[in-house]
Amino acid sequence: HTFLEKPTVLKNADGKDVIVNQVGCYGINLGRIDFYFDNDQSKIHEGKAILSFEAGTDKLRAVDELTGFAIAGADGHFQWAEAVVVNGNQVAVWHKDIPHPVTVRYGWDDNPVHANLKNRTGLPASPFQISLEDK
Repeated sequence: HTFLEKPTVLKNADGKDVIVNQVGCYGINLGRIDFYFDNDQSKIHEGKAILSFEAGTDKLRAVDELTGFAIAGADGHFQWAEAVVVNGNQVAVWHKDIPHPVTVRYGWDDNPVHANLKNRTGLPASPFQISLEDK
């Protein structure tokens, strides 16, 4: 398969948002987490982007310092962000200087060694970007 330059979020045949990192392949494979975004639960709340994932993500692992997230407001200027796992399948992402987040990126780097989002079995997440403009 041919890998895309940057993974992107698309709808699969069931209408679920999935991350695509290869031409012709949906979801993350090769031992990585299958991220199924739950758009009905993803939202902006009190200046934080709350990213929700369906149960198939197999619960996210809470670590002392979740890294690899960047966030932008309407101006499109990204800042490295604070992030924390909440309620097992959600990640809250924020930056003190961005009161109205619009877009979140994870592992969006040429070599994202600092990105440490994993599920409870230790499988790492692949890079993604998600827009929350309409939330």
